[in-house]
Amino acid sequence: EERHVWSMLLRLERFDDALDKCKGLPEQRARVLAAHADWLFRKGRFVESARKFAEATSMPFEHVALRFLQGDHKAALLEFLRCRLASCDSDDKVTRALLGVWAVEISLAHLNDLRLAATSQKGRTALDTERTRLHELLKQCRDLDIHEPLYHL
Repeated sequence: EERHVWSMLLRLERFDDALDKCKGLPEQRARVLAAHADWLFRKGRFVESARKFAEATSMPFEHVALRFLQGDHKAALLEFLRCRLASCDSDDKVTRALLGVWAVEISLAHLNDLRLAATSQKGRTALDTERTRLHELLKQCRDLDIHEPLYHL
């Protein structure tokens, strides 16, 4: 039947087609996004996976964060936090503050890793790119009352 096509496409790992067939039902869309994110994670495409996990709001935040932490995928965890922060409601200051502080902390650790590994021109370019992204993140958190915790990082 037409209403189950999305499920069949999901089993065939045709995620974009499955999303198109969801007919706007949020629970179906959430399942497709979560399955796609999980598939990307298993394929080792961690940053892409992080973006999909951020869209798949049905996946518990802790589950996703721990998955990236256990695999020591800082860049992916950072992307997940940035995406969640960007999609967070501007009135939800507590959630935004928590996401912002954690994203800055992970970003600083990631910058340190990149700095230690920056022996080539490519490594220095990656370091400069990540510094720019940290500045953008700090600008995004400017309106939050998180200056004291950030100072201690």
